[in-house]
Amino acid sequence: MMRADNPEYDVTRFGAFDSEEMVASSISMLPLHDNLHACSLDVYVPPSRRREGIGTQLLADIEAQAGDYRILTYDTVCPAEQLASFARLLGMMHSEMPTGDLDLHDSQWTTERLRAAENRRVTIGRHVLTALAIAPDGSVAGSSDVRIDDTDGTHGQVGVTLVDPVHRGHRLGLALKIATHDLAMATYGDLDAVDTCNAEANAHMNAVNDALGYRSIETLLELQKKI
Repeated sequence: MMRADNPEYDVTRFGAFDSEEMVASSISMLPLHDNLHACSLDVYVPPSRRREGIGTQLLADIEAQAGDYRILTYDTVCPAEQLASFARLLGMMHSEMPTGDLDLHDSQWTTERLRAAENRRVTIGRHVLTALAIAPDGSVAGSSDVRIDDTDGTHGQVGVTLVDPVHRGHRLGLALKIATHDLAMATYGDLDAVDTCNAEANAHMNAVNDALGYRSIETLLELQKKI
């Protein structure tokens, strides 16, 4: 079935690997002519590897295929074509990311400010492995990143994951996180742990993290005192 292109479907195949061994697989088939709103999919996990969350992850990967949007990844330095649009997205970070009762306001991210932040990270050996969701009109619709230091390639930390409200509802947050994690694992072969944190009020992103297999290890209490 896989030896030739299918004129009826856009077929995408996924594999789950434990080291070099494929332990599960899935396939999605998007119709090219009829019922374009629907996707046919199958997930295959052998009995010996069930109840490990592998099937759930494969399903999440399929669901993260985001329509007419495309995902662009890079290491630390944003391509010039997306710089201004990315800066605009970062400017809405504090108002669009649920942070409970913390009194935080949006900031102005100019292209110069963004380049200065990137240059500092390059200087200190801080890699920001970034994924941008590019909308059909070419604008940056969302972003996510995983940060890894030159001094320790075994440990990563999720930075900012943000989707423009205009572009929500396409599971871009999940798609972006999957893209950054794939890039991190492909770049750092010894990577064995990635940390993230979210406000309890951020129900959507916490659900994304659950789908990716994160587990809660501690609670951080942040206090703000008004003077």
